[in-house]
Amino acid sequence: MVDISVILPVFNTERYIREAIQSIVDQTFRNWELILIDDASTDGTLEIARSFEDNRVKIVQNPSNMKVVKSLNLGIRLSSGRYIARMDADDIAHPLRLAKQFKYLEAHQDIALCGTWVQSIGGENRIIRGPLRHEQIQASFLFHNVIVHPSVMFRKEPFMEQGMLYDDTFTNAEDYGLWVRAIEKFRFSNMGEVLLKYRVHDLNVSVLKAVNQGELDRMHYRIYTYYLNVLQIPFKEEDLVIHRKIGLRRLGRLEGRELSDNLGWLRRLTAANRKIRYFERSAFSYVIISNLVHIGKAIRPGLRNYARYVAAAFGMFGPGDFLMYAIRFFKLKIKRVEQF
Repeated sequence: MVDISVILPVFNTERYIREAIQSIVDQTFRNWELILIDDASTDGTLEIARSFEDNRVKIVQNPSNMKVVKSLNLGIRLSSGRYIARMDADDIAHPLRLAKQFKYLEAHQDIALCGTWVQSIGGENRIIRGPLRHEQIQASFLFHNVIVHPSVMFRKEPFMEQGMLYDDTFTNAEDYGLWVRAIEKFRFSNMGEVLLKYRVHDLNVSVLKAVNQGELDRMHYRIYTYYLNVLQIPFKEEDLVIHRKIGLRRLGRLEGRELSDNLGWLRRLTAANRKIRYFERSAFSYVIISNLVHIGKAIRPGLRNYARYVAAAFGMFGPGDFLMYAIRFFKLKIKRVEQF
């Protein structure tokens, strides 16, 4: 048995696959297997994968194109490791990635899944910093996914015992769908280190493809619906649209009725959580205040708009809440991280 099984689904990725596999072969942690599931590629992907003369690289060929979810679940079922690590064919793992995540999970037996911060490449070069604590991650899930999928490592046994596999009805959001279910059972964490280069390009980011946007919206509406039912908030279709725009930071210029609708929606969420107490208060407050900040940036200048905004903000939170938000925000921003 190996310690870590790295699951790598591939389809027509000849441009990047060599670098992705090499980054696993070059890991300082040695007791791993790489299960590469080729989803009926028609380019040189398979030939490149077979060129690695390392018996830890195990290649599985799908008889036909089964799509990513079936490939992921197949890889998990075939794995022999105690831990499952994800990897995408166009990303690059830090040489210490497996060693550091393994050490972290061994030292934190209460954590079942950990992601990492990542460095985006191929487009805007920036560090994507997800929240670190379980409670912060769970509260953030109300709006969007804050676990970068190819950065994760999780314990295989508890996930399998709970039947926590990927759901193929969550098109282009299979990870988000799984995390929302699994976080009800297990504790999550993000490591505040950059351990993956996450490639952004026009072939791998479904959220950037207009043809997929409607489907992706529907997948997120399913998750929002789940959380709104937990919070016991009655809602309409237009509420989901507002929620989605807030989560995506696609607000446009806000004024008048539209500004009131956005502020009113955050007020409803805040009131509901104070009553139900589903999300930890401090973590939830941070998420809502973060969205308030972005709404503030989107306001069309005008005394009436600003007055409405300030009244709504201080109607939800006190000065201490905003102070704690500012402290935590700047601590994350100034945290020094090494890129690679």
